[in-house]
Amino acid sequence: MERMSSKDVYMFPIMGSAVLFSLYLVFKFLPRYYVNIVVKAYFCVFGVLVLAANVEKLIALIIGPAATKPLDKTLFRVWIPFMSSSEEAKEAEEAGGQKNDESEGEEGAENNNNTKQQKKADDGRTPISTLDLISLAISGGVMYLYLIHNHWTTSNLLGISFSIQGIEFLSLGSYFNGVVLLCGLFFYDIFWVFGTDVMVTVAKSFDAPIKLLFPRGGDLPHSLLGLGDIVIPGIFVALLLRFDYELHRRRRIASGKGKETDTYHGRPSSLKYFYTNMVGYVIGLATTLWVMFAFGAAQPALLYLVPACLGSSILCALLNGDMRELWAFTEGEEENQSGDGDKKNE
Repeated sequence: MERMSSKDVYMFPIMGSAVLFSLYLVFKFLPRYYVNIVVKAYFCVFGVLVLAANVEKLIALIIGPAATKPLDKTLFRVWIPFMSSSEEAKEAEEAGGQKNDESEGEEGAENNNNTKQQKKADDGRTPISTLDLISLAISGGVMYLYLIHNHWTTSNLLGISFSIQGIEFLSLGSYFNGVVLLCGLFFYDIFWVFGTDVMVTVAKSFDAPIKLLFPRGGDLPHSLLGLGDIVIPGIFVALLLRFDYELHRRRRIASGKGKETDTYHGRPSSLKYFYTNMVGYVIGLATTLWVMFAFGAAQPALLYLVPACLGSSILCALLNGDMRELWAFTEGEEENQSGDGDKKNE
């Protein structure tokens, strides 16, 4: 999971604005047809992989762990750009070698044997199992239908898959970061939707699964919901779910059932922050869609989603007396993260 730093959060609306305006200029001055060919090719390649990852999880959930295990055995290994890393494998090998040099006697021989096995298994290529092949076949079929028919249902399937992956691999790091990011994107969304035609032009010009489409009936154009309006509030909701688990951990420590070194242990008896925020998000999204249909015009979804998400979390904290804990909630120390980054750069 990639954890956002305070700098990332502050720069996000600025970088987002730069990318959005650059895309606007591309669509304005270059042939839209050829731009969309390039964009669609890019999203199709990664769309198949992203959808396959979600299909694999769905299959495992349906058939259960016992039936999944035989299907998850590695059949062969392949090199996949951006997913396979020979550099990481090389670093792991060098690290293992250094440890072996420091080891002596039987311990050194055992470490050397383990390193050889690890070198053989981790060669920088991605392992492919039967479950992977089944998932890729299903996702490839969905992509084929999308390319041939360009139907809104297949487009939404791919868009939802991108959203799930985004929420899964991004973390805000702290509640304060979440507040700053949502507030910054609140004004970002209002400006680019109400203040200019940039956001709407890019959204309508992009022929790729970067938005969810909602039919309005007849010959009316589909209503749009950008994936950013799902992913950004989604990672905030996920943060509050982890806050529920953190409160559970602290209560176990206070009752003498846990230790300070314990990580999240067991499902909390109450996921009040998660459920409260989910309700707030649904209300904000329903409000966005209602206003969109009522006025027949594009709406900045974050105009409604940000107050709904922040308001519901703050209200829940005030009612439960957790405001101080919520405001100070941090997933690890940013200093450690930046320190690790400096070491890697050295």
